[in-house]
Amino acid sequence: MPEAPLDRALYALSLEKPREGEQPAALRRRKTRVSRIVHEMLDGSTLTEGPKDLELNITGAVQPEEGLRRVEQRVATLVARQLSLRSAAGSVHEEKDEDIVLAVSVPKGPKGGPLKRKMTAGLKEKKLNVMEDKNNGRVFNVVIPRKSVD
Repeated sequence: MPEAPLDRALYALSLEKPREGEQPAALRRRKTRVSRIVHEMLDGSTLTEGPKDLELNITGAVQPEEGLRRVEQRVATLVARQLSLRSAAGSVHEEKDEDIVLAVSVPKGPKGGPLKRKMTAGLKEKKLNVMEDKNNGRVFNVVIPRKSVD
């Protein structure tokens, strides 16, 4: 099982995908693994259900690797929370729901641009949907995946 939080969350999403001809025992094991991953990721999480959870401000002199780690952690927690809510509702994919989007802002100044480029490149490597905010060059948006990104 992957170690990094975002990799684990994306792995849980891939496990959620139904398998053709899967036996009931295998289905239960798969659902148990998803549940365990989600529980571990949400245990100790400080996220609530409010709109502030969908904003992440990277401030100060943050190294690009640390900024990327923070964004990946938040995305992973939001994916886990989404999986938990779906599990509680008993639904696998709710296609009618709107996308959940995390808005990430970087500091102004000469270090903000390289930081933003490093973070967006790292997220795109994980096959996440990253969009520039047309109204603010310091902000980019990350769409929280609802299903496996592979």
